Amino acid sequence: MRHDTLHELPQNETAEQIILAATELFIAKGYNKVTTREIAAKADVNLGLIPYYFKSKDNLASIVMNNLDNALYERAVEELSLPFGSAEKMYVYTIFLWKHCENEYYKFFSEFTATSNGNSSASPAFIAMSWAVINEYHRPVTSAENSIYIAALKGAERLIIIKRNRDELVISYEQIADLIISNYFYNIGLSDKTIAKIIHNSNEFLKMHHI
Repeated sequence: MRHDTLHELPQNETAEQIILAATELFIAKGYNKVTTREIAAKADVNLGLIPYYFKSKDNLASIVMNNLDNALYERAVEELSLPFGSAEKMYVYTIFLWKHCENEYYKFFSEFTATSNGNSSASPAFIAMSWAVINEYHRPVTSAENSIYIAALKGAERLIIIKRNRDELVISYEQIADLIISNYFYNIGLSDKTIAKIIHNSNEFLKMHHI
């Protein structure tokens, strides 16, 4: 089946081989130096199958990035026991993800984010967390509205991280989270007092656990 949307993961063994090969190469070499020819060779498939299933290297890299993000969110859930609600979890887990991205696949993370469309889509795990927050706080947010708010969050995140990686901004991941996640909370209708409490609880947890 042709893979036409980024969030529709292929159910085909060949496509999964390509994703696995691309993941290994991107982590090892970063985004820029990896070619689709290398990916096809490592996956032991015909080169033409990459555009057939994924259209482009960018689309394939988006799937790889989302898979890596999902895996890190799952690790955060396993390794961190938060005595708070879904909003604090979104904040803490996202900082956990950024810091592990930097440690484990920084070259891919930074190079792909710097491309024209790189790292612009939220992972399924993040989208699920956003709905957990909306439901916990009983906010009347539609699916279309939430998509807009997440797109705004990802756009701001991408721009700030690009500038941070280029040393154009001196900013911590906690400060990035304060800016973009608090703005997301504001957009879905949380009060300033509630947002301040969420950030305080999250930062206290991060300090206590040296994250």
